[in-house]
Amino acid sequence: MAFAIAVWLIGAGPASAQFMKDSYYFMADDGKQSPEEMEEEAMFVYQNCQSNPYQAEYYDCQCIAGAFLNEREKIGPLKPQDQIVYELFRGGPKDCANKTEIAGSSYTDCMAYAEAFREFEKDNEEYCSCVGKTVARDFSKNPYLRTTYIEDLRVDALVDCEERNEDGDPVR
Repeated sequence: MAFAIAVWLIGAGPASAQFMKDSYYFMADDGKQSPEEMEEEAMFVYQNCQSNPYQAEYYDCQCIAGAFLNEREKIGPLKPQDQIVYELFRGGPKDCANKTEIAGSSYTDCMAYAEAFREFEKDNEEYCSCVGKTVARDFSKNPYLRTTYIEDLRVDALVDCEERNEDGDPVR
């Protein structure tokens, strides 16, 4: 069976380096990919996403695997798996953003920030709740898995949530 293994580098840091089994791995020696083989490849993409804490935090891996399968069914086996996956994590489906996890981790990070830099403020929980919701909302508008982009979203949320209207929503 012919197959290629490529390194999948999404995000930054050692947790993001994963080995991919390209579409050729998921073919019988006939050079075609059956629907079952496409599903097997999508399951592999799901497992890789789940095993990457960075990807799993920002994306619903089941949704990513479904989007991958849809793309694979549309274009067939010739487009490399890592290229499809890369595109999904760089501006892919908005509905695949893991809003709950993003909001939770942003809230937790904000509370650590607030402990150090807003220690005398009385509204840190409300403030950090705003930060978490804002980061999740903004990421889901334009999901793009890159640390500098996500840091920019978090910094923007920290600033925006300082300037809130009467309803507690950030002023933009």
